[in-house]
Amino acid sequence: MIISNMLKKYEGFINNLIVVLMSILIIDVFIQVLGRYVPFIPNFLWTMELANFLLIWIVFFGSIIGVARGKHFFIDLFSSRTSLLLNTFLKTVYYTVMLVVSFVFIFYGYKFVLMGWKQSSMVLDINLGIIHIVVPITGISWLMFLLNDLYSACFKTTKGDNLYEY
Repeated sequence: MIISNMLKKYEGFINNLIVVLMSILIIDVFIQVLGRYVPFIPNFLWTMELANFLLIWIVFFGSIIGVARGKHFFIDLFSSRTSLLLNTFLKTVYYTVMLVVSFVFIFYGYKFVLMGWKQSSMVLDINLGIIHIVVPITGISWLMFLLNDLYSACFKTTKGDNLYEY
């Protein structure tokens, strides 16, 4: 219960962070458009690089929200028409695949960040490790939300809600 509340607050934080990043992206792209079509405003190179970095972060943070809400990498197409046994099998496959992908993001994301610490971006001169850190953050966040969901699915007390109850 405490962990679920903490994860809901974390999800709200990520949601707010996406709103801030998206607002900055909109302003950044607006500056790009002005620089392209308004003759007395210079065409800044840094706006394109910043837009790329913001888009990377928005996509990864959006995937965290998708996993938190159970909407990511899982299509609920046949669940109402399948048997309980098949539905249980599909959920087990989903959790297994997502847990493996989470660990891949954590392990290789860490290596990616270490590689990025040795590099900087061309125009903004930002350390790329700061940009790459979103990959292991995403893996850790996915893992937290998946373990919480898996715990809830396996140990719900309502009859018929337990993942492995037949």
